[in-house]
Amino acid sequence: MQEAEQIAEKVKALRDLFRVHMGIRAPTLARAAHRARRQLPQSLRAKAKMLAEAETMALNPKLARRLDMGALDSAYVELADHLEAIDLADKRWGRLLNMLAGIVLNLLIFGGLALLFLWWQGLV
Repeated sequence: MQEAEQIAEKVKALRDLFRVHMGIRAPTLARAAHRARRQLPQSLRAKAKMLAEAETMALNPKLARRLDMGALDSAYVELADHLEAIDLADKRWGRLLNMLAGIVLNLLIFGGLALLFLWWQGLV
């Protein structure tokens, strides 16, 4: 049962990392990985799914013996490292700057077309 407690602690820590670094609130690790979609590489999504399955398997003593704790530990470390490297505030600023850049570009295009139209009509 000690493996079940260790895995449950790791899953809870990963869910907390998803909440803090990606802004994803989910009741389970599998659901959090699913909501991350393209923000999380495919290999890490598979590792998150493996950890979520291991959490349920660890509750059954016969299935718990089949778990490879080394692979689960390495999956946890890789996923935690990736999530800790994400800066949510920087992503928000990037989204805001991209939106503002799009608005400015559209205004420049509209202004250029308006000047072209005025020149064509002979008003400039």
